[in-house]
Amino acid sequence: MPTRNRHRSLAGAFALAALVAGTVTLSAQPPGAEPLKKPADTSKTEKSDKPDSKVEKPDGKPLAVKLPDGTFLWFGSGEGERVTLSPQEYQKLLDRVDQLKKELAARKPTAPSGCAVRGRVEKRGEQLVAALKLTYTFRTTQANAAIALGGRKAFLVGAALDGSKLPVLDTGDDGFTVLVEAAGDHTLVLDTEAPVTARVTKAEIGFDLGLPRAPITTFALDPPGGDVKRVTLVTKTPDQIQPRRATVDVKQLAAKGSEAGVALGAVESLEVSWEPPAAVAQPVDQVQNADIDVTVLLTDGFVESTAKIKVRGPAREWKLVAPASADVSVDRVAVVSDTGPTQQPVVSKPGDPNKPVWKIELPAGSVAVDWIITAVMRQARPKTGTTKAPASPIGPFAVLDVFKQTGTVNVKSGPHTRFVFKHGPDLRRVELPIAPDDDVSAALFRLTTGPTGATPVNAPLLTVEAWPVEGAVRVRPVYKLELTETSWKVRAEIAVKPIRTEVDAITINVPAEWRGLESEFDPETVQSASPGKVEGAWVPVTVRLANATKLPFNVVLAGTIAVPPGGREVAVPFPRYPKAVERDAVVTATVYEGWEVRGAGRGWEGDQPAGWSSPLTAVVSADGKTPKAVTAVTGRSELGFARVALNWQPYRPDVAVTTKTDVTVGERQITVKQEFHLRSGDGLPKVVRLHGPAEAFGLRATPALDSVSPGAWTYSPPDTKEATLSLSFALPLPAQDGPLTLPIGLFWLADAARTETNVRVWVNAVTGRTVSAAAPGWRELPTEILPDRDTLPALTLTASAEHPLALELRRTTTESAVAVWVDRALVEAGATEDGAVSYRARFRLSRWLAPAIEVWLPGAIGPNPVARIDGTGTALVPAGEADGGRRFRVSLPDVSGARAVVLEVQYTLPGSRSVLGETEYQPPRIFSAAHSGPVRWLVTEASGSAPLLFSDRARPELRWRWRGPVLAPTAVPRSDLERWFNSGGEPDAVGLTPNQEGEPLAARQNAPGTLRVARVPWVALVIVSSLGVFLVAILLTWVNTVAAGLVVTLLGGAFGVAAVLYPQPAAQVVAAGQPGLVVALLALGVQMVVRWEIRRRVRNLPGFTRAAPEPATGTIAYPAPAASVRVRPGSTGTPAPTGSGS
Repeated sequence: MPTRNRHRSLAGAFALAALVAGTVTLSAQPPGAEPLKKPADTSKTEKSDKPDSKVEKPDGKPLAVKLPDGTFLWFGSGEGERVTLSPQEYQKLLDRVDQLKKELAARKPTAPSGCAVRGRVEKRGEQLVAALKLTYTFRTTQANAAIALGGRKAFLVGAALDGSKLPVLDTGDDGFTVLVEAAGDHTLVLDTEAPVTARVTKAEIGFDLGLPRAPITTFALDPPGGDVKRVTLVTKTPDQIQPRRATVDVKQLAAKGSEAGVALGAVESLEVSWEPPAAVAQPVDQVQNADIDVTVLLTDGFVESTAKIKVRGPAREWKLVAPASADVSVDRVAVVSDTGPTQQPVVSKPGDPNKPVWKIELPAGSVAVDWIITAVMRQARPKTGTTKAPASPIGPFAVLDVFKQTGTVNVKSGPHTRFVFKHGPDLRRVELPIAPDDDVSAALFRLTTGPTGATPVNAPLLTVEAWPVEGAVRVRPVYKLELTETSWKVRAEIAVKPIRTEVDAITINVPAEWRGLESEFDPETVQSASPGKVEGAWVPVTVRLANATKLPFNVVLAGTIAVPPGGREVAVPFPRYPKAVERDAVVTATVYEGWEVRGAGRGWEGDQPAGWSSPLTAVVSADGKTPKAVTAVTGRSELGFARVALNWQPYRPDVAVTTKTDVTVGERQITVKQEFHLRSGDGLPKVVRLHGPAEAFGLRATPALDSVSPGAWTYSPPDTKEATLSLSFALPLPAQDGPLTLPIGLFWLADAARTETNVRVWVNAVTGRTVSAAAPGWRELPTEILPDRDTLPALTLTASAEHPLALELRRTTTESAVAVWVDRALVEAGATEDGAVSYRARFRLSRWLAPAIEVWLPGAIGPNPVARIDGTGTALVPAGEADGGRRFRVSLPDVSGARAVVLEVQYTLPGSRSVLGETEYQPPRIFSAAHSGPVRWLVTEASGSAPLLFSDRARPELRWRWRGPVLAPTAVPRSDLERWFNSGGEPDAVGLTPNQEGEPLAARQNAPGTLRVARVPWVALVIVSSLGVFLVAILLTWVNTVAAGLVVTLLGGAFGVAAVLYPQPAAQVVAAGQPGLVVALLALGVQMVVRWEIRRRVRNLPGFTRAAPEPATGTIAYPAPAASVRVRPGSTGTPAPTGSGS
């Protein structure tokens, strides 16, 4: 047996098989008949009776022979050239041609890179058509590539590949496909026509055209008429639910010079419509079309052809091309109304058999769609025996003056019948939608024509030759392959059917690669299945029957094909069946869940596997849809499978992922938040695999993830086309002062087909760092403003694929101004029983930029400081020392901006219980905090002391109360401060304050700072202050008025300055001096009363008068006083008489 070329291309094999088949069509004869000569041109040469006469045209040119597919081959001239084949060999060649056609149809075409559509509206008689010229540009990387062209709903007029070559075109449901033999850059031009019809829902006319989804698609249209100003374009892409509609000015559509018109994008359909003038607008049914369905039944004695014809259009008279001997009838299929016509159409037979044109005139008041035309042609056919029956013509069947014809031709015959067809390009053989029964042989063709014109063509649709298959044994194997961990399990279910013969045993050559060979059979039919010795690459297995039989039977052979560890591909050979005909072989390969499989099958070329392969298709699910993860593939070959090549891998669905990532650089860790938006046009898979950093801690996912292994997780999305997954985790940050290049581990979807990732890097305001990108594959974007953020990101990056991310961190000497906003704060401090000072500081935080803040506490704090967030304890993580104190890090909840939280810190410092001394109260400080409200203090000193506030950064908040008999200053009540801290309402400023525990002191600061408070015994302060006030008051009574005024001015000025500088101590002194003031006032009152009494007594002395004495005018003689009256010298009474001298 000669060795075949295994690497022959599909196009070359197809051409060779077509050549041989065409030659055999002219020369093949049954066994025992004389070989046929090559036919000569009888019109120009005389016939030769000698078998080996020379066949040549008079002009010496090669003879043209028409092949079954309608093309022509040219044979060279020569003497004695003959081809003799048996019917079996001839049938094998025909089967090979059919198989090549199917393999060509199975190729999945790809879209071209560019498609330029240019059209104009023309008139064909009374019908408007759109003459469209489609220019495709594409590049093929391998030979025999299939390119999708679209063109659905249009009719092909002409085609040219790369200038002048005639392309190899095929038609399908989506339009045309071209097979390009050579790799490289190509240009294909198609001339098509599409009917211009009225639109259904609007008063518009237009046309439709299918397109191949080329990324660069343009459309240009010459103005369809002078009155048409605007044109509506309706386009649809595969991922659009609703078509896109746009109205374009006709001037924009007109191609000018090198301009290609309007860009459409990767669209799969185009609808062009416009509002026509009233005379042009036509209803939808103005276009005359015909549907023809022909059924051909071949028996041993006759051929019966039945054509069912449905016409559409406004015509009342129709012309049908059918054989003159046919039986033509017209029947009503629908009633438009109850009052429709009752007469039947008039059918006129053709007068000339050579012009078989039937005329059918419909009755008035009816339309064409109400009727169906039936043409039945019955012709004799010789009974088949040892000699092949001659070809039988089918038809002609056609309708004249229609724009297009569509339909089917279904040929049926008895069991085990071989067909040979000859037909033109209007017919295309297709697969049967349902496999026929074993007692029926069938073939199906699709009919598609363009405008038929008015001239009839008296030629059959096709010719068919049929003869029964000679006695043989037919096997129909079904191969089932299943992947396991270490091998492929292969199971061959072989159905054996004797045809016109009797068998008692068959031999099956099983590949030697099959290990663990086992067999299954029915012991009542099959006696044994015994493997023989290995013969090269085969192990012959002899299946012996219990008795010779003509009935079908089954046998099963099973084995395994080993797969190396980590293997992802394998070639599985299949058995051969010597002395048997293999037909309709089926193979199915299945892998386990979470994987996908692809494969291709190779048939037999002689006794060797063919050099070409056919892809296996996915097994549809129970709902009739192709699954997203193809876990099973299947294929069918009419001539059997030699082997299948399989490759499998973890399922990688067509999922597009857009990821938004926020990376926050903290002091000791990096916090990462990722949001994945998954999209898939076919629906998301059941399981999506992710991989990320194994060292990620605190991982939180919404929805939850399932951990598979370190660094690997799975996610089960909902059964939709879109889903969102959110992740947050933290990564450790090494403690290093210098520059640091740090890889940032991100989560990635392992199964994503396309990934778009945006990363925003935020720097914690407390850390004082700068950041820059240090990894290839990432592009830096301009800074974007986010409405939910109060600051801008330090860095924004993007990548279109999975790339490692690394950041370069550098410390800065300056600290950012604001990291957290504090609405208000309340610090409470007081001495404990053991002499220490207990602190309770509360801060109301409204916003923060980092997940944690740093709090400074004095260095002498006790061993167990406590922190709480909204009353819930939280950890104080040591973060170093600074400014003689200790730094602690406090984590905050992730609700910044949504609501305020309260940070509470409690600690103790050494203190003293003495009533005499001074204490510096030190509050906690939050780094990088902005205080938008005040900080209030409430300090409680020991009872019996007088707290004195000496601090230039604090303003006391005084209230008054009775302290014994004294009205003394005190602090704002605790209840008012609590209300202020919780709600923001200011404390009451009027009224007396009730007594509180200890001696409270309230102060207010703009920011937390040291509060210096002195303590003195209250009694001592009262004594000293009162004594001072008393002495000053007494002193003022002993000096004259000028000196008293000067003393009062100096003392008042000094006290006023002290009151301004230290209002709280001044208030305490005023309160403590109240007793001395009262005593001084009493003393002064007593003194005034005493003086008043003395003066009163003096005024009431005898002879005391307040009247002034009269002036003396001369010598006045005064009488001598009585001897008993004593006159005081200097008295203001009556002057004493002067003595007489002795």
